[in-house]
Amino acid sequence: MKFNPWPVAITVLCVAAFAAAATVVVVMVRQRVELVTPDYYAQDLRHQERMEQEQRARENPALIDLDAKAGQVVITFPEAGAGLTGTVTLYRPSDLTLDRTWELKLDAARRHILPVGELASGLWRVRVQWSDGAGEFYQEAVVTLP
Repeated sequence: MKFNPWPVAITVLCVAAFAAAATVVVVMVRQRVELVTPDYYAQDLRHQERMEQEQRARENPALIDLDAKAGQVVITFPEAGAGLTGTVTLYRPSDLTLDRTWELKLDAARRHILPVGELASGLWRVRVQWSDGAGEFYQEAVVTLP
């Protein structure tokens, strides 16, 4: 009797396809998936408020200036009043655990200096939210740390 290779070939092909599909499933399950922030849905509900704050910041002639230097990020407010309060957040899109937040504290030159020497290199988003008593403002910029 002559040997027919087709049943063996079809069986090997089915086993290989199943093994490939199982490998893809295992890789996908082990992949770390994070939302942007832990309170993602609550922030999404406040999206319109954030957009209004960004619009007020663009209309305000006192837009902040960001300067990334060696080991620090300098945020300068051209026209800062005495009652300026807010927060500065360094957001790392690739790793939620690296995010940092500081209270906004300006020096005599209307600057807030962030020490970033110990932070991981790569892309960061600097998010500044402040209030001058008359309104709330928000500005975001991208900084690449060496």
